[in-house]
Amino acid sequence: MRYLKREEFDACRPLWEEAFPEDSPEFVSWYFDKKIDKSRVLVQEDEQGRICSMAFCNPYQLQVGPVQAELDYIVGVATRKDSRRQGYMRRIMTALLRDMQKEGKPFCYLMPASEGLYRPFGFSFIFDQPLWKPDERALAGFEKRLLRLDADAAALAQWMNTWLAGRFGVYALRDTEYMKCLQGELDSEEGEAAGWFDGDGGLQALEAFWGREKRERRFLYCREDDAALPASQESPVRPAIMARITCLASLGPAVSLSEDCPCPAMEVRIKIKDELLDENQGLWRWRLMSSGSVLEKIQAPAVSLEEEQTDEQTLRSTEVLSLSIDQAAAWILGGRDLKGLLGGMEPPYWCAYVKGPGPVFLDEVV
Repeated sequence: MRYLKREEFDACRPLWEEAFPEDSPEFVSWYFDKKIDKSRVLVQEDEQGRICSMAFCNPYQLQVGPVQAELDYIVGVATRKDSRRQGYMRRIMTALLRDMQKEGKPFCYLMPASEGLYRPFGFSFIFDQPLWKPDERALAGFEKRLLRLDADAAALAQWMNTWLAGRFGVYALRDTEYMKCLQGELDSEEGEAAGWFDGDGGLQALEAFWGREKRERRFLYCREDDAALPASQESPVRPAIMARITCLASLGPAVSLSEDCPCPAMEVRIKIKDELLDENQGLWRWRLMSSGSVLEKIQAPAVSLEEEQTDEQTLRSTEVLSLSIDQAAAWILGGRDLKGLLGGMEPPYWCAYVKGPGPVFLDEVV
């Protein structure tokens, strides 16, 4: 098992085409020629040097609450048909997660073909993709025209970042390179983007369609939220992105104390179960402030909170919150209901004062 050099990436193309026959040759060519220059690819080879299993780590610069971090979007996880059920995928996924832990990356994420494949690795859903369509009446007063995302990339990236920052806390930051790459992605599937502009040339909404065989809306962003309607009343959202916490300590700065906490600081305990990454497993001291938090693993024997130095400005609790690593991601990153994650058990009262970095919006495809 090894990471490929950039000049070796094309060796993965036959397996990609076998595993993902729905991808057009044009999309696959764009992906291998343009998209993955900065990616990492971990493979398992057989004795003849054939690639039996693979996974791509595509880096994205993410805003995660108050901090920014380059995190990995895992895509293209696949195993040859004649090499399955030999544990290759488990070896690759485990190695990736351990490497990310050593690198101090707080989490990674992916869009699962099957949820059940990734649950055993500690992944849980953190983002449900909203399915929107434009309200033509709300946008009727604006001029709609086609545009290219790479023609005025810097301005469009700034517009998108402003739109995202006003609604979400976890998202991929747009820049000129991002927009050019997105346009290339659309081009590979005969896609096109269009914008609605007011009389002063201000962009009010932006959408894109793509798909050589089946036309689909790639995205829709509206400056005014009421200009976007649910595309379907039956299914207004779909589960889209799963995440896995890889370095719990590194997630601390992105989590803070909520505004309604009666004290400016809080110190509590959280116990994490992580069967794959020992560095995450165990009892943690968690000190939260309005500006962020610090997670410090407690090495036995632990000192009780009563024995520690106290001050009136810090809220302290002896109640320990016990979570598996996937529950921690669903709660901290995904904003899932903690009581529901605990099977109906009441969580410690202090959990209500924990503010995660979300909401999440991750609509990248690869």
